[in-house]
Amino acid sequence: MYLSSIPDSSNSSRCVVFVLSILIFYIGNIWKCQDEQVKSLLKSYLDKKININYILQILKIRRRRFFELLSKYRKDPDNFSIQYRRRTINRKIDPEIEKNIIQELKTEKYLIENKDIPIRYYNYSNIKDLLG
Repeated sequence: MYLSSIPDSSNSSRCVVFVLSILIFYIGNIWKCQDEQVKSLLKSYLDKKININYILQILKIRRRRFFELLSKYRKDPDNFSIQYRRRTINRKIDPEIEKNIIQELKTEKYLIENKDIPIRYYNYSNIKDLLG
């Protein structure tokens, strides 16, 4: 894929381009969400094997976020995770409200299907009479 776009180049430059393209793909797509890789980076940082700037570049985060992750990692290295965990259920309607919505939809369906009520457009006056 990348190799064919390089005209008349030597094998060594093709290898370099290939390795770089794999590295860019790897850094861009995999490093973002893998707990184990982030753990190994943090551990290497704590062991003073990796510079912080290198980690910031790979993870595409700022110093503040890095130190938040590092603090979380130091507290519990075994259970460390960068995955988001919800505290509440999202998009849930209260059962009473849902019941009311269903009832209103049934009322509208009755009005639409009733042949005695001529509805060309939405008949707000008839709904007002039924509800009032």
